[in-house]
Amino acid sequence: MPWALQTWIEGEVATPHGLSGSTTFALDLVHLVASLRQADTRGRRFEGKDVVDISPIMTIG
Repeated sequence: MPWALQTWIEGEVATPHGLSGSTTFALDLVHLVASLRQADTRGRRFEGKDVVDISPIMTIG
Protein backbone atom coordinates (compact mmCIF):
# COMPACT_ATOMS: atom_id res chain seq x y z
CA MET A 1 0.00 0.00 0.00
CA PRO A 2 1.57 3.32 -1.03
CA TRP A 3 1.74 6.12 1.51
CA ALA A 4 0.36 9.60 1.02
CA LEU A 5 0.11 12.91 2.82
CA GLN A 6 -3.35 13.78 4.05
CA THR A 7 -5.11 17.09 4.54
CA TRP A 8 -3.75 19.63 6.99
CA ILE A 9 -4.61 18.97 10.61
CA GLU A 10 -5.73 21.67 13.00
CA GLY A 11 -3.16 23.28 15.25
CA GLU A 12 -0.40 25.86 15.30
CA VAL A 13 1.89 26.35 12.33
CA ALA A 14 5.47 25.48 13.31
CA THR A 15 7.61 28.60 12.95
CA PRO A 16 11.14 29.20 14.20
CA HIS A 17 9.81 31.29 17.09
CA GLY A 18 6.25 30.05 17.57
CA LEU A 19 6.90 26.55 18.89
CA SER A 20 10.57 26.79 19.80
CA GLY A 21 9.84 26.61 23.52
CA SER A 22 7.09 24.00 23.31
CA THR A 23 7.84 20.79 25.18
CA THR A 24 4.66 19.23 23.76
CA PHE A 25 5.79 19.94 20.18
CA ALA A 26 9.26 18.57 20.90
CA LEU A 27 7.84 15.35 22.34
CA ASP A 28 5.42 14.98 19.42
CA LEU A 29 8.36 15.34 17.03
CA VAL A 30 10.38 12.77 18.99
CA HIS A 31 7.50 10.29 18.76
CA LEU A 32 7.10 10.93 15.03
CA VAL A 33 10.80 10.37 14.30
CA ALA A 34 10.90 7.26 16.51
CA SER A 35 7.87 5.84 14.67
CA LEU A 36 9.42 6.53 11.28
CA ARG A 37 12.66 4.84 12.34
CA GLN A 38 10.68 1.72 13.28
CA ALA A 39 9.03 1.49 9.86
CA ASP A 40 9.82 -1.65 7.87
CA THR A 41 12.19 -0.66 5.05
CA ARG A 42 12.55 -4.27 3.88
CA GLY A 43 16.32 -3.97 4.28
CA ARG A 44 16.72 -0.80 2.24
CA ARG A 45 18.87 2.03 3.58
CA PHE A 46 19.24 5.68 2.62
CA GLU A 47 22.58 7.27 3.35
CA GLY A 48 21.58 10.66 1.92
CA LYS A 49 23.94 10.40 -1.05
CA ASP A 50 21.65 9.30 -3.87
CA VAL A 51 18.23 10.44 -4.99
CA VAL A 52 15.92 7.76 -6.32
CA ASP A 53 13.09 8.54 -8.73
CA ILE A 54 10.03 6.88 -7.20
CA SER A 55 7.55 8.30 -9.72
CA PRO A 56 7.15 4.94 -11.56
CA ILE A 57 5.82 3.29 -8.39
CA MET A 58 3.61 6.14 -7.18
CA THR A 59 -0.13 5.91 -7.71
CA ILE A 60 -2.73 8.63 -7.64
CA GLY A 61 -6.32 8.12 -6.71
